[in-house]
Amino acid sequence: MTLRNDSLEASIRYDGSARSLQLVASAAAALTAFEGEAAAAGDGHVLTGPLSTANAKALQAAFPALRPQKIGGHRTSIGTGDRTGLATPGQARAFAAQGAGVMPVLAQQSIREMDRLGRSARSVMDDAIFGLVEAGWDSGFGADCDHIKTTEGIDRGLEAGFVMFTLDPGDMVADVTAGVTEADAEALPWDQLEDSLEALKQRYVGMTLDVGHSQIEVTEQDVLTAAVKYGRAVVESMRLYRHVTENAEHEVEVEFAVDETAWLTTFFEHFYMASELKRLGASWFSFAPATWMASRRAWTSWAMPRSCARTSRRITRSPSSSAATRSPCTRARTSSRSTRCASRPPRVWCT
Repeated sequence: MTLRNDSLEASIRYDGSARSLQLVASAAAALTAFEGEAAAAGDGHVLTGPLSTANAKALQAAFPALRPQKIGGHRTSIGTGDRTGLATPGQARAFAAQGAGVMPVLAQQSIREMDRLGRSARSVMDDAIFGLVEAGWDSGFGADCDHIKTTEGIDRGLEAGFVMFTLDPGDMVADVTAGVTEADAEALPWDQLEDSLEALKQRYVGMTLDVGHSQIEVTEQDVLTAAVKYGRAVVESMRLYRHVTENAEHEVEVEFAVDETAWLTTFFEHFYMASELKRLGASWFSFAPATWMASRRAWTSWAMPRSCARTSRRITRSPSSSAATRSPCTRARTSSRSTRCASRPPRVWCT
């Protein structure tokens, strides 16, 4: 397969198991950004070069389709998680044959996986780019630097050109199975939360969450439990979020994920964490708490976007409260048993 533009053709050449980049151009000037051996061929010029980072970057400059895109605006996307860097050509061909209307996230790897497999963020990106050239894919793709727990991991993803950053504060989620007291809540870092325990109670205690199949009356104990369980995760999420947004030199988008913890996320805990992140100024396109399916290692998660124009969920307060009615939307990334906002179809991920 071949990628083409007005001045250049790019393909992957096999010599046994060895691969190289082959470029054909009508003018020699179109090849100057690439590494390799160039020679005249008929009426044009041919270059054979290595599958190097320099050549991957030059391909991205020449072919816009090889630059990762934000996926938040797409109706459906699928993360493929090519762990070895060898599967992308086949994945892209499968999307071409059967995936009409689906945005593939073909460069998708967690920092943990990169370190275990001896890969770098840039090598993950390079492998995806050369795989797309081999498949002749020109319909765009996403790039997810997955399950990031440190600013160093964010920096690696930014340098490699990743666009989506899945921020994972799961290490800061507290075990509350033994119960929570008010003293536990008072010990939270309220200065970093830019809040107080009293103000937190005023916002949430007495609220009623209509989640479709039932209504949840939020008690003071619910609020204390959510705050102790996820309060420090909110602080950590904001630390990572600010690092991404303040250091990115290209457009990025964020997912928050606490789906790899040992404890499930209740409806109210989901609402609490999303609401607190929004209060502190964060925005995101996907939110992944830990559901019962995650506990069975399906790693399937619900997602709450920052806003949704249409919603079938209503979140209200008791008549004694003066707070306005709120209408956030809860949607599923993928689950056959889940409910979801009619305006937001599912996302499917392999994490």
